[in-house]
Amino acid sequence: MNNAMHRLMLSCDTATFFITKKEYQKLSCKENFQLKMHLMGCKFCRAFNEQNAILSDKIHTIQHNPPPAELSPEKKAEIEEVLGKQ
Repeated sequence: MNNAMHRLMLSCDTATFFITKKEYQKLSCKENFQLKMHLMGCKFCRAFNEQNAILSDKIHTIQHNPPPAELSPEKKAEIEEVLGKQ
């Protein structure tokens, strides 16, 4: 029984790897189960999971809706001057 539990339990390093991995590909059933079991008992990895989800959402939003870039009139004039010399 102890050997079976040891194989199912994840270290925090592996749990954070799985948390990151699930953003890019689907976890296997075993990985998903192991991660859920680990998250039930580890408040640090739960916090990492929540923070990672927030960051991923923000990055996704910025990638699809980039904020408008605004230049000062001085910077615009400087760029136009450099481009005019070419």
